[in-house]
Amino acid sequence: MSPVTHFLTGWVFANCIELEHRDRAIVTLACVAPDVDGLGIIPELVTRNSAHPVLWFTLYHHSLHTWRSDWPLPPSHFSSRR
Repeated sequence: MSPVTHFLTGWVFANCIELEHRDRAIVTLACVAPDVDGLGIIPELVTRNSAHPVLWFTLYHHSLHTWRSDWPLPPSHFSSRR
């Protein structure tokens, strides 16, 4: 999904329940958080034709997704905390 879709989904979800303005903003921004990894494309596009291109998005975008999914969660993550 696109960042705009994530933002609108978070905004709609945050307005479904009774929250303060600050909490609504937190929920909305949390829904956009998965798209933060795509910010590496900006410096890559700016430096594409330079002598030293920055390949953050090309080299690391999919690697970071794979890296996160390779780490198992500890059993304590699933225990109920109250």
